Amino acid sequence: MVSREKSLSRGKHASASYVEQLEPVSNAQSGVLKMLTATQLRGLRPHESLILAVLCDLDWRRINPDCSDDDTSLFERFSTQHSLSLFDLQTLLSTLFPYVDNNIQQCGSAFSTLNYSYFTSANRTRFGNTSLVCMCDNESYALTQECESMLHHATFRTFFTDTIEASLFNALALSREARKRRIMPDHGFIYGEKYSLADVMRLCAWKDEQIPQNVGGYKLDTDTNSLPIFIKYEASQYGDRFLNPGEIEWFSKNNRSLQSPEFKMAA
Repeated sequence: MVSREKSLSRGKHASASYVEQLEPVSNAQSGVLKMLTATQLRGLRPHESLILAVLCDLDWRRINPDCSDDDTSLFERFSTQHSLSLFDLQTLLSTLFPYVDNNIQQCGSAFSTLNYSYFTSANRTRFGNTSLVCMCDNESYALTQECESMLHHATFRTFFTDTIEASLFNALALSREARKRRIMPDHGFIYGEKYSLADVMRLCAWKDEQIPQNVGGYKLDTDTNSLPIFIKYEASQYGDRFLNPGEIEWFSKNNRSLQSPEFKMAA
């Protein structure tokens, strides 16, 4: 947060007193902004940012100036509800982001990210330990009182809104580029795009974030039936390598057999 303030203050057209005009943010507010920057800014999965944009009543036409009147009306209709269900999110995604994976698991994963139940204990602390959404009695989600209170803070709201809008703008740009290259995203992943281990875990809609050491070179998640494989291609101690664009020579973890769950799933 502080580094972003300083970088903005050095902008070509920034006044010398820009940082002085900003109100200091709390540790919790700074943590939330870190979370949004780390998980949302690149727009790899628009679900979380779209939830926040709707619940915070942002301007969809500002985010996507080329949108249709029907798209704007749909966004505004859900904004007036002040809450979103899983099915509401699916409806929004199918219209505003028709090329993303909008299944129930992905939508549930997005809400879990925003209520912080997804993150490891260490990352919950790092990201301010402040849930942004909570479930209502009708099984829809609304902003928490803590989040609403933070949004009254001018500096926090400025950076919060900027990050959400940039995230959705980037997500739209990714979709346009994929269509231009005639690439159909596969379960939310775009061929040729770069993803970190943290990105992959979230985009696979795992219920709980894993410590990287526990994932190792691969991990089978039975809830989502996903098996991401991570290869240090230029420094693999096992000799993992691509045989051709569609096949790899891949070494398993120790003490595995052809009857191990990951091999049954990959067969």
